[in-house]
Amino acid sequence: LGLYREHLLRHFQPELYGGDGAPWGIQFDLGRILAQACPSTAWIATVVAANNSYACRFSRSAQEEIYGDGPDTLVANASVQKDVCVKAEKGGFRLSGRWKFASGIDHADWVLISGTVSRENDQPSGPPQFMLIPARDWVIEDTWYVSGMRGTGSKDILVEGAFVPTDRALPMADFFG
Repeated sequence: LGLYREHLLRHFQPELYGGDGAPWGIQFDLGRILAQACPSTAWIATVVAANNSYACRFSRSAQEEIYGDGPDTLVANASVQKDVCVKAEKGGFRLSGRWKFASGIDHADWVLISGTVSRENDQPSGPPQFMLIPARDWVIEDTWYVSGMRGTGSKDILVEGAFVPTDRALPMADFFG
C-alpha cells in the first residue's frame, strides 16, 4: 500500500504536501493504462486520487490538519447520502447518517462527504456543504458485494453525531467555483 500511495495517489496532491502537483487531465491517460490490467486500481488511482485536489479547496488550517502527519494521507469520498442530518452548531456542524459508495474507505484517513443543514423540522435549509471528516468519526459497513470493481472497496460509512468545524466545511458553490 505504501508504494501504491506514493506513486499512484499523489499525482493531484499539492507539492506543498508531498505530492506531484500534476495537472488535471493526467488521470484519463493513467486510468486507461491501469484499467487494462485492473479496473479497480484504475478507479482508485484516478477517482480517489482526485480527492487530494478537492481537499486542498478547503481552508489552509483544514489542509494542515489533513496532511500534517505526512504525505501518505488518503482522502476517500462517499458519493450518495441516505438519512443524513446536518445541524448547525456554534463553530461548525453536527452530522449523522449513512453515505454510500465510499471508494477506498478501508485505507482512508479522511473522507469527503456532502450534506445540507437541516431546520428544526429536519427539512433541508441553506446551501449544501462538502465536509471533511477523519476516520475516527465513521464506521464502515461492508455493503460492497460485487463481481466487478471489487477492489475499490466502495462500502458504506455510518456517522453518528460527528462534529465538523467550519474550516472543514465548504459550501458546494464555493467548492465548485
